[in-house]
Amino acid sequence: MHIRTRNELIGWLEDNYPGRTARAVQEGHTENLGLFERIPPNNKPGWIIRLTSKFGTTWYAVIQQGKATKPGTFIVWARTGVPWKYWMGDTCNSLLHQGDNPEEYKEMRDGR
Repeated sequence: MHIRTRNELIGWLEDNYPGRTARAVQEGHTENLGLFERIPPNNKPGWIIRLTSKFGTTWYAVIQQGKATKPGTFIVWARTGVPWKYWMGDTCNSLLHQGDNPEEYKEMRDGR
């Protein structure tokens, strides 16, 4: 599988990260924060999605490529906080990599 668009990314998340995430996708708000060159603690690249429930609870889901021996596979896990210094959405023209609000994310990365 190749994720090429925001809708594919959010759809994959909804299908593969059950429970409250599926409800947040359907009833709350999702925000693609874009591509990060590395995301601690495993320091691999991936996307971070901010999920906000209809009640205002916010959490983050990380989507990263799965095992190198299984191309086209992805893993998902939850984390707290966003490692803005590793945001790299402005390094390409892909809207998927830039995220939903790239100018805001660039300011967060640059500490403005």
